[in-house]
Amino acid sequence: MAAMDIIENWKRVSFRICVQSCVFFLKICLKTDIIFHNLIDPADRKNIWQCNNRRLNKKKGMKRMEEKKKENCGQCRKLRSDAMKSGTDRSLARLLMMSGGITRAQVRKPLIGVVNSWTNLFTGHAVLDKISRYVQDGILMAGGTPAVTNTIALCDGMCENTPGMIYPLPSRDIIADSVEAFVEGHSLDGLICIANCDKIVPGMLMAIMRLNIPAIFLSGGPSLPPENSAENVGRFARIMAATEKDMDEETNERENNPMGPCAGCNSGMGTAVSMQILSEVLGIGVLGNSMIPHFYTERYNMGVWAGERIVEMVYED
Repeated sequence: MAAMDIIENWKRVSFRICVQSCVFFLKICLKTDIIFHNLIDPADRKNIWQCNNRRLNKKKGMKRMEEKKKENCGQCRKLRSDAMKSGTDRSLARLLMMSGGITRAQVRKPLIGVVNSWTNLFTGHAVLDKISRYVQDGILMAGGTPAVTNTIALCDGMCENTPGMIYPLPSRDIIADSVEAFVEGHSLDGLICIANCDKIVPGMLMAIMRLNIPAIFLSGGPSLPPENSAENVGRFARIMAATEKDMDEETNERENNPMGPCAGCNSGMGTAVSMQILSEVLGIGVLGNSMIPHFYTERYNMGVWAGERIVEMVYED
């Protein structure tokens, strides 16, 4: 019994010592904190509090960004293009892309079709290769992979009054079919169509309507209006109607050369500009499609924005 009493007393003493030590330690901590707090200038205390707040908010913001990135990453979200590129049985499709220069990481990302209608044959479409490069930059910046191709483009002004004038109108369906075949054949996740003139613009709009996937239409922009445009409203008509009886071809070209001071689609209210206006009204085209000349910096910025936006639309769809 004596031994048990000694053990019990020792337990009580040990417990009391532990409690007193904890209280003493807390008092020291509180006293130190009060002294430290009083030594700091009130303005400095406010700055420290703001810095801590900013640091905390930054950590929260980074955490949210990581969560959003994880939510939106190609590996975590089912993409339309996964039907073509994901799985053991789709190894050949992946190898065909990587052999062409697309990296393994890019294969896993959303595939965005960039259907251009560039040609060096006429002014309206000779500028579209530059627009396409800016669009591709925007897609890459937003975490997508551009899948680039071209389709045909016919110029009404060059075909008129020739045996070839029967081709521009049916070319709309050829363009729409080619865009649809490219996108559906490769199960692409999104689409950007780039065109500028006459029948090519409605052909691409027709394709966008058929596909029903995230899509944006972007034009190359109009050229500047003719010099003294108010005095030369009928200049274009005079060029088309001129005959050898009126003037020789060199004189006709020399007198009417100022009607096209730079590249871009015809800036008059013809099919090209009116179809671009329609794309904006429908909500498919980028705002400013029909108004901003092709060589303005804003036009190239529109291309980058369209590339970034289409990747966001794929994730929002």
